[in-house]
Amino acid sequence: RAVLIGLRQGVKEGISVKIESLEVANTGIQAYQYGQGFARIGNNTFVGTQNGGVFSSINNGKNWTQVNTGLTETWLRSMASNGSTLYAGANRGGGVFISANLGTSWTASNTGMNANHIWAITESGTNLIAGSRKGVQ
Repeated sequence: RAVLIGLRQGVKEGISVKIESLEVANTGIQAYQYGQGFARIGNNTFVGTQNGGVFSSINNGKNWTQVNTGLTETWLRSMASNGSTLYAGANRGGGVFISANLGTSWTASNTGMNANHIWAITESGTNLIAGSRKGVQ
């Protein structure tokens, strides 16, 4: 498996895009570490992978660097960003991890949650919403 990077046709947040290019771009990510969630901050693209943690790319996915310092679970199901903050939702009881430095380091943030198997994550204003096996957190 490979990570495919390209523009897709459609509308996202009111911005129309069209397919311009599609290329295989998986340098640095192994085949078994397939992407399960993506986030972007500025020119930095992040992918949460199964069993590989978080990878970062500064060249639109041509090359990837693993950025896992502080992650205690590397099977990630989802990612989100808000401003300069990254969020990663981990499977297998890892919960939510937060990075305020483009993935250089991660801190668990599970206070008030009654489930730590996170399958989906998004932000809404100043709130973080996480979907888990026990519902919305």
